[in-house]
Amino acid sequence: MNQEEMTIDGIENLISRSGFHPLFKPQNVMESLRSAEFDINSAIGEFFDNSVESGAENIHLCYSTTKKKFPKSSKAVEVIDEVAVIDDGCGMPPEILSRSLVLGDSVRLEKGGRKIGRFGVGLLMGAISLGRSIAIYSRNSVDQNFSCVSLDLDSLRENGGIVLDKPEEFIPESGDKYFSLLEGSTGTIVLIKNCDRLQFDPIEKEKGLTASSQIKSLPNFIGRTYRKFIQGGIKFWVDNQEVELHDPLYVMGPTYWDKKGGKPDSKASIIGEPIRITLPVPGNPGETADVVITFSLLPKEWRTEKGAGGKSFAKERKINENEGISVMRADREVLYGPIPFIVGRKGQARFLDIDRWWGCEISFPPELDEYFHVRFIKRGAEPVASLRDKIRNEIWQVVKSFRDQIQADFDSEDSEGESKKKSTFRFAETTMEEASKTQPIAPGGKEKTVEEIEHETRQIIERSTEEFVDEEARKEREKELKTNPFSVVEVDYPANILYNVIHRPGHLILELNRNHVFYKRVFAPLCSDIESSAIAKSAKQAILLLLISHAKAETFFPDEDQTQLIMQLNGNWSSTLSGAIQKSMEYL
Repeated sequence: MNQEEMTIDGIENLISRSGFHPLFKPQNVMESLRSAEFDINSAIGEFFDNSVESGAENIHLCYSTTKKKFPKSSKAVEVIDEVAVIDDGCGMPPEILSRSLVLGDSVRLEKGGRKIGRFGVGLLMGAISLGRSIAIYSRNSVDQNFSCVSLDLDSLRENGGIVLDKPEEFIPESGDKYFSLLEGSTGTIVLIKNCDRLQFDPIEKEKGLTASSQIKSLPNFIGRTYRKFIQGGIKFWVDNQEVELHDPLYVMGPTYWDKKGGKPDSKASIIGEPIRITLPVPGNPGETADVVITFSLLPKEWRTEKGAGGKSFAKERKINENEGISVMRADREVLYGPIPFIVGRKGQARFLDIDRWWGCEISFPPELDEYFHVRFIKRGAEPVASLRDKIRNEIWQVVKSFRDQIQADFDSEDSEGESKKKSTFRFAETTMEEASKTQPIAPGGKEKTVEEIEHETRQIIERSTEEFVDEEARKEREKELKTNPFSVVEVDYPANILYNVIHRPGHLILELNRNHVFYKRVFAPLCSDIESSAIAKSAKQAILLLLISHAKAETFFPDEDQTQLIMQLNGNWSSTLSGAIQKSMEYL
């Protein structure tokens, strides 16, 4: 067959003489395949899969950007124009390299290996989903030069070629940023240029999808997806920064936090023995393989209270995103997130916030792909309905026990926090009582009858947020409010009021409003800190003493006009403080 016959038109002419038609037109098929479900994570994952299979110890993702001005935008934006994946694996000889861009061809499918790949289409489809020009350089011996095979979609569309050119010998320039990573080593470089699928019109497309935002998500995806391989010693790099593993079960290490703190970070505990579901291997009568389900429970000190998942500590460790199940195929994660109808006695459609405090990993070998709807892009692997029901029956009681235990721990911590808060209040109350013995005596409020005091006390109790175990405890609290010189009571008032003061001769009751932003943003976090530092404890006492002292100062102005002026002043002060704190939180 001559060069002309190797074009699409040449092949069609030969076939048409026989009355047949070609099965497909390569230039149209390639353009159509670009619309597969690959995103940047799944595309890069295909290249990394090949690198892991090749036995690489170091796998690099590099990229370059350029400024591009779109027709409807006023200024140029930074976009990715080139992506390269470099690994120091075994490399490929020319005869294997020539097949690397052939759809459906895979040497590893024939020889075995880790079996991360499946159909032999990932490399090419992942590449064309990102850009229009692909070149692969590889060598399997350090004594040899690199060989190169390439494909350009624009050239394919214009010239109608139907076969790939033979690999050519390639000698890189000295100091080349990609090839320098393989100096003295075997390995492979996948280079994608003209990355039009990573570029966009900022007016027409989703806002914020800049070059940096697309790359920013990759380390988390890589660290979680390939965590087993990272723990096993394979190093992944993004733009020369080593990727730390992220385990959604929070059992594995070392993590970024282990290294940052100089000591191991707290880890979750594996709960119970792994659950095994044995299934027949499709197409292999008599053979079986196991689906293995592993559970973990995150450390109790991480879940100190309801809402802890929204704190900075949790967000840094991605606990706030930890509501779902990790599905692992051949030690490589293929799905992470909620699987519908897999929890609950009859199958709930969604996960709960409380579920972020436990982890679940479902692992299976490639032989069981048919049970998990595994797609060629290895993104998404939900179990078939019958297997999903089996899994739910196995895990429901475990999930329920986790939820019960976590809720019980929350309730216990709430109780402990309330106890510490009351202790804080009592310390401030007694401190003010002792301090007042050597201070000027204020006129205090007007005299009240026994009936007035009883009625006022009952109203304070009704407004308070305290809960009493029985009537006896309630009466004891009423007695304290009537006899203690200083008392602090938490209440629910409109959000613009920080506190209210009730004066009686010899007695002062400070009603502290839980709805004011100062209470929510400053005071409550200090009180809920289970392991408060000395500074935090002093700050709590100081805030209460500050407020009680201010309230006591009001008793030196018993005149009704002065009282109204003070109330107006405190109202304005509370509102101003609320606005200032809300604004400050925007910058923290």
